[in-house]
Amino acid sequence: MKYWWILIICLLSRPINAMIAEKPLHVALFTPRSAQDAFWGPAEAFAKATEQQLNIVISVYYSRDSRKRMLENLLQAKEDGVDAVIFPNFKRNAYEMIRSAERLQLPVFLLNADITDKNRSLIGEPQQKYKYWLASLIPADESAGYLLGKSLIKRARELELQNSDGKVNIVAINGTLADSPAIDRLKGLKRAVADDGNVEILQSVHSYWRQDTARYQANRLFQRFPVIHVYWAASDLIAIGINEALSKQQQVQEKDYVTGGIDWSEEGIKAIKEHRIYTSIGGHFMDAAWAVLMLHDYFNGIPLGKQKQLHYVSQMQRLNLKDIEILQSRIQQSNWQGINFRKKSKYYNSTLIEHSFVPSEILNEIRDLDE
Repeated sequence: MKYWWILIICLLSRPINAMIAEKPLHVALFTPRSAQDAFWGPAEAFAKATEQQLNIVISVYYSRDSRKRMLENLLQAKEDGVDAVIFPNFKRNAYEMIRSAERLQLPVFLLNADITDKNRSLIGEPQQKYKYWLASLIPADESAGYLLGKSLIKRARELELQNSDGKVNIVAINGTLADSPAIDRLKGLKRAVADDGNVEILQSVHSYWRQDTARYQANRLFQRFPVIHVYWAASDLIAIGINEALSKQQQVQEKDYVTGGIDWSEEGIKAIKEHRIYTSIGGHFMDAAWAVLMLHDYFNGIPLGKQKQLHYVSQMQRLNLKDIEILQSRIQQSNWQGINFRKKSKYYNSTLIEHSFVPSEILNEIRDLDE
């Protein structure tokens, strides 16, 4: 009998991470499109790079542009026995997703697109009305739109792409009307325009994040307005679609106009190198990994934060030319070996006060690894 007591004492005294090693945390990542998506593909690859270091299994569920399918995936994830779900607010489905998760008693973590103001009044804050809604991590989309607008306006003036009175004419091709990233990024552009004081937005249209739609719209806008200096694009693929349309009109990027996007996508980085677009704002494809890391800490007994700290904001930045080569090769090969994810974990770093996720820190780490 005494040997049974010795065995029980040994099991109870084992460190938490040793117990976890027997049963990895199982996290579901919901993406609104397919595995080959320009943004969600790299986001998935970067998130899955955390698996070995954090002893996590990540299952990816694709919605393929279907709001209904994402809700169905929630039921499937519950049936599959996942411990938590990371999902975006796709076509304003967050309210319904959070309510469904509460009924299923399935912890969820909101990513990438925030709740609308209307639904926020109904849903409250994480872990209040709906206790299984653990937290959210949302990119600073307004700041991204602002930074892109400022960069494009500055570049247009450097190239003397302006009217005789110094005014810069802009058209904006945005994403989906209902998506908070599109809404917030356009707010950022409008703030950049207001700051400048001598810029006019001639028209803003929605491409629903589709490159072919952006191509069509850019062609129509080119025909509609005599002079357009800047084509502001809510994503890299939209900017590439703009370039495709204008090239057929014998317009040359950074000679007749300037454009740029948001995402740091593989296609966008290649387009910058080939001078088809000017710049890209991004880094938020890393956010799914940061959500995984916070869930890892949470399930290891570390609180996500006080009520007011449960809405996390990730920063985006402009891609510097010196970072293009190292980032392009990593994204192309889905190779994130060498990144130390544990150093960003409160579980592995007891002195870490707050989670901090800055894209430049990862770029610096990659640069040190490649040297």
